[in-house]
Amino acid sequence: MLYKYLSTKSKSYTSILNDLEVYFASCARLNDPFEGVPYYSLPSRAEIKRYLLKRGVKKGKLKGDLDRARSHFSESQEMLSKDDEWREGAGILCLTPYNDNLLMWSHYGDEHKGVCIGFDVVLPFDEVFGAGYEVEYSETYPQISVLRMEELLLDSLNGYKNMALRRWVWNSPPELGQNMT
Repeated sequence: MLYKYLSTKSKSYTSILNDLEVYFASCARLNDPFEGVPYYSLPSRAEIKRYLLKRGVKKGKLKGDLDRARSHFSESQEMLSKDDEWREGAGILCLTPYNDNLLMWSHYGDEHKGVCIGFDVVLPFDEVFGAGYEVEYSETYPQISVLRMEELLLDSLNGYKNMALRRWVWNSPPELGQNMT
């Protein structure tokens, strides 16, 4: 069971009770402007070299490709850092396993005059709420490797290519000269 502290005057309270709808806050509208904004780190020359070799670049062409790849990853980092569009569409719902926390009652439960509503949630993935994770607090700013983002993109594109190839083979047109009746 996970809980949500609410003021009885809040829009969230009435939408949960009257409409059976739960409000997910937009990542772009959180109190901390840095929350949900990762830092995209550039890969080292050694990481780029391993990546290029893995992708089939010949050792003789490595130096020129290494410089171009470094420039590409730098441009990707800049583009990703400016992209806030996903933050508008991503939502966060904060729940807690505690229904008796005095500080939570004070801050989110309308100074002890609100309510605490319980939800029967199955983690890590719930049919109604979707994916849920325990918050991990850190002293350092989270980093996502631009190289890792590129690998994920290429892997997903390869998956689509393979699906399309299988579909084409399955639905391939009849051979020339084959009777089509």
